Amino acid sequence: MTRRRSPMAMMVAALLALLAASAGWAWSTMAAARASALDARDGLERCGQIASRIRALQASPSMAADQELQASQTTGQAEAAARAAGIAAGGLVRISPEPAIRLGDSAYKEKPTRVFMKGVTLRQLATMIHDLAARPSPLTARSITLSAPKADDTGDSSRAESRGSSQAESREPWNVELVLTYLIYEPQKTAAFGPAGAANGAP
Repeated sequence: MTRRRSPMAMMVAALLALLAASAGWAWSTMAAARASALDARDGLERCGQIASRIRALQASPSMAADQELQASQTTGQAEAAARAAGIAAGGLVRISPEPAIRLGDSAYKEKPTRVFMKGVTLRQLATMIHDLAARPSPLTARSITLSAPKADDTGDSSRAESRGSSQAESREPWNVELVLTYLIYEPQKTAAFGPAGAANGAP
């Protein structure tokens, strides 16, 4: 004889199943949030290391060039450093040299070059900055701007895979705007005056 379950027993069983499903969902959500928090912490630590490195480079004495480098020279250095850091050719979007700017009333000018990159990890960025600073004609990183790439730049699947990684450092790709600079020694030109107080060459 088949024994039929009461409506109350069926309701209790349904509630238990619902609670089990809710617990499983909550656990998976908490695990994903924990992984994202660990990645964010690792990324923050790496950013702190990069910032400390930049401050150290800025505080160290800089050798000033006696003349402005050709644009191809600074571009070549940035490209070589990017290759040394393992940044793909497609990751180096644009290199834009800018006019030199005089530093106050000093005899020095600062020559900035903006480098735009995409899909770059923090480790690659730190390696590139270190390589540039170690070259005979060093380029110093004055500022770094990071932004999260769009989904169509890297793909949602790659970012999800990166977030789920259990490795110590974050491998999250970033879009980067890097400003590189070097000093030029160029004293300001002043008019020469003769004994009579008039500029030389005046009638």
